[in-house]
Amino acid sequence: MNQLCDFIVRTALISLLEQAFVIMIILKLTKKDLKLLNKNKRICLFGLIVTQAILSNVPKLIGIDQSVSLFINFVISFAFISIIERKYILRIFVSTIIGYLIFGITEAACVSVIMRSTGIAVKDLDNNVLLTFAVSLFERVLQYSILYFWYVKKAVINGKAVDIVGVITESKRRRNTAILLVFANFIFLLVMGHAFMVAKAFNGIDCLYSLTICTVSYSMPCISMYFLISISKQSYLCNKIYLDLLSEQVKERAIKALEIAENENDGKTAAAITDVINAFNFSD
Repeated sequence: MNQLCDFIVRTALISLLEQAFVIMIILKLTKKDLKLLNKNKRICLFGLIVTQAILSNVPKLIGIDQSVSLFINFVISFAFISIIERKYILRIFVSTIIGYLIFGITEAACVSVIMRSTGIAVKDLDNNVLLTFAVSLFERVLQYSILYFWYVKKAVINGKAVDIVGVITESKRRRNTAILLVFANFIFLLVMGHAFMVAKAFNGIDCLYSLTICTVSYSMPCISMYFLISISKQSYLCNKIYLDLLSEQVKERAIKALEIAENENDGKTAAAITDVINAFNFSD
């Protein structure tokens, strides 16, 4: 009974988010837009994620090597996305490999950092599913931050594709803020990493407290970059709304001025106003 409860909790709290990340990375690498998938394909995709989440925990339940489920999930991911796409099979195969590599690297790096920082051992994770979930939180933050930054790099705002990196770099204030933020995050991680992993600041501290502090500390750079991008998007949107409104007002006044100039037979003024209208690319 305990094994079954452990299986269900691991599947629901840990594996579902893991497999969702892998599938979304693979779709992004294959340049398949999730928004363009119809309802049936999205339902099938959700079914794939649930199936893989269950399969990833079966080896632990029946006592076989974990690499077996990893291989099976790899094959299922490749086969399913190939059926959806029905072409570019080589690209899908390579994307699936890269997707699982990204997942494996981020998982190994995050778990290693958290375990070295808190002193948690592998046997502790094997025996406590809630502790495993807590350790995986930093991993989820990093993985879904990668997805977020990747997906919003070319965001669609008001029906128009916008390069968010361009939005940040074209403004001197936002560009300097981004550079300062990256530098500050780098220094912050160095200081925290030294304090947690080298100086062993959490020696003798309760595992839950040390894990919470580590997860929040290591997640701060991702959270700060998220806010920078969100604020930049909002700023761009506000500026666009303002410029569209201003453009509409200029258009209306320019057309009225053109009518007055034409009524007064003022050819030079009419020509100048027409040039303004053409420069703003106005149309009735």
